This record gives sequence, C-alpha cells and structure tokens, in this order.
Amino acid sequence: MGPDEYYGYQNQQPAYTPQDDPAAKRKRLIIGIGGMFGFFVILIIIISMLLSSPTIRPDISKIAAQQNEIARVASLGVSSEDARRATQNTAANVRAVSLSSIGQIQVWGNANLANPLKAADLDDELNEEFDVALDEAGAVNEYDEVFTEAMVNLLEGSNRQIVASFDVFSAYPDLQDILNRIGENNQSLIDAISSQ
Repeated sequence: MGPDEYYGYQNQQPAYTPQDDPAAKRKRLIIGIGGMFGFFVILIIIISMLLSSPTIRPDISKIAAQQNEIARVASLGVSSEDARRATQNTAANVRAVSLSSIGQIQVWGNANLANPLKAADLDDELNEEFDVALDEAGAVNEYDEVFTEAMVNLLEGSNRQIVASFDVFSAYPDLQDILNRIGENNQSLIDAISSQ
C-alpha cells in the first residue's frame, strides 16, 4: 500500500472532525439538565395530584351558601308588608337560626381550612326566583303560602346536602357534630313551619 492509499481506496483518507467547542458542550449540558429538571417537576406535580386527598371545602362552602340563602329569603319574609304577623315571626326565627349556622360553619372553616370561607362563597346558592315568586304571591294575597313552601324547600334541600356530604367529613368529627346540630335545627324549623 502506498502513502496515498487507505485500505484499498486511493486518495481517501479518514476525515477527522474537529473537537467540539467547550462553550457548545456547556450549552448542551445546561439544556439537558434543564429538560430533566422540568420533566421531574411535571412528574412530581402529577403524582401529588393523584395522591392528594379530595378537598372538603366545596362541600362546606355549598352548605354555608345554602344556609345563607335560607337567611336571605327569611329576611324577605321579615320585611314583607304582604306577610301576616305569624309568617314574619317564623321568618325571623328561621333567619336567626340560619345566621347562627353560617357563623358556626365559618368559625370552623376559618380554624381548619387552608382557604377560609369568604363572603363570595356564601352567595353561590343565590336564587332570585324566590324573590320573583314572593312578589307575585304578594300581589294575589298568597304570600304566606308561597313563603312557607319556599322555606320548607330550602330547609329540606340543605338537609339533603348535609346528608349527601356527611361521609366526606368523616375525618372531622367536630364538623360532623356542627352539621348534625344544623340538620336538627333545620328539621325543627320544617316541623314548626309545616304545622302552621
């Protein structure tokens, strides 16, 4: 073999690539480490989402919002000129009990939840259909009957929500006690309203 031959090929010599620039190597290394770090962060977020327990805040918020709506509609009965005195007294009792229930839930929530309940949470169950129905009932002298029906529906709906959410609060026996008292108070109000 001659000096111009390379394993049987003439005039072909191996091509040598120049060494990589050290700055290019560092750049590739930084990009690789950054990508790996991003992958691990996304993986940790996904795992924590899968392993985290469900939050109880939506259920508590819904119950408090229902109690707030009960108090709001009861306030309409207290201030209505179309309501009889007995209906106004009943409405005042319902309002007082509901406001007390909201207070109990808020005190517990502020002490035990990462994000305490806010005033905006209490307006989630706002239903202005009750306002319209009561106004129309007052115009035809049926305010007391419509008010009674609305109160019973709201109180029964709150009790259904408490029962539906009760198992979610199994790790919080003190909250279950509060909700038991609220449910009992609601039932007492339903019985008193229905017997009128």
